[in-house]
Amino acid sequence: MALNYLKMWQHVFKREMNSKRLRPANSIIFITYRCTSRCITCNIWQRTQGKKTELKEMELALPRWTQVIENLHRAGVGTVEVFGGDALLRKDVTIAMIQKCTDLGMDTFFATNALRLDDETAQQLVAAGLGRIYFSLDGIAEIQNRIRGVKQSYTTMQAAIENVYRTRSNSGCQKPLIGIITTVSRTNAEEINAIIAHLEGFPLDFLELQIVGEVAPQSIQSSVIEGIAPTPLFTATSDHSNLLREEQLPVLNAALKSMRPKKRQLNFNINLYHIEPYTAETFCKGIFPQFPCHWCTTVVTLTPSGDVVPCPNYTDFILGNIDQEESLDAIWGNEKHRRFLKQQKSGALRICRQCSMRHSYPGVREKFRHTFYHYLYTPFRR
Repeated sequence: MALNYLKMWQHVFKREMNSKRLRPANSIIFITYRCTSRCITCNIWQRTQGKKTELKEMELALPRWTQVIENLHRAGVGTVEVFGGDALLRKDVTIAMIQKCTDLGMDTFFATNALRLDDETAQQLVAAGLGRIYFSLDGIAEIQNRIRGVKQSYTTMQAAIENVYRTRSNSGCQKPLIGIITTVSRTNAEEINAIIAHLEGFPLDFLELQIVGEVAPQSIQSSVIEGIAPTPLFTATSDHSNLLREEQLPVLNAALKSMRPKKRQLNFNINLYHIEPYTAETFCKGIFPQFPCHWCTTVVTLTPSGDVVPCPNYTDFILGNIDQEESLDAIWGNEKHRRFLKQQKSGALRICRQCSMRHSYPGVREKFRHTFYHYLYTPFRR
């Protein structure tokens, strides 16, 4: 346990130094924007409606993605997250990219809605050396189906988790680590204890609870930079907000307190870092604490066409194209990138205060705050 925490803090300090020096360390690759889910908390499927043929044509082919992975490796990137949309709509590309990263010694992460993750796909992911797989599960049975907008979402995911676990066990591998990410929203806030109890029967290595992010339309309008508006993924896809109501906070607070290690023994690790430290302002208004953003300084975000952008909230603010440039060094830290960082660090981009993603890459101050709450938990403040 002590060794794991030491490694964690080594990563945090390294990220802090990389951020100050503007050096890339991680990458998230959107290999497609096309999606098979219809989630109420994510708008990516709405943005692709009626454009599937056009979007498919702009997606890089496998040989070009192979060159991109090599380019990232040369630049010092050590971890790659393969993302979508539904990345398994491009299964052959996804598997091959993970295998390429494994061959180069790069850690890999893969988030999935599991709708296309059958037994054969599970075998291919394990054989490719995938490091960690995240299943998105926000409720039991019909709650999951309603949030994800697909009738068989829950049963399909349950089968997929069992497929990956069985394949991993039969192959004698320790990877991928199998985990669940549960996004707490207005729809499932009262169900968290029931979800945890239900998941104790699943073959999991970890569970991460995170609070829903939701960018308000006025934040988008006030965050235009150089004439380019942000394109956040996490906005409500209907007229109803997904943020929590204030009366839901006591129930959620009690559920979180019951998950403390001294009070509840689970057969998997639980990560509360992305939900514990926040206040009612975050839960009910979507406003996150103001910490330096390490995403736009250390995480290379790539679109399906190979464009390098500062973060997933600004997919139209293109710094360069990694498929067309000789190296990432020609793009990362260029003049346009530095102009974006100047605006971001000044606080001029209102959308950054409503960004739930950047807290996945905390700096030293933010990580210390997370750790403090983890060991000395106090109810979130009103």
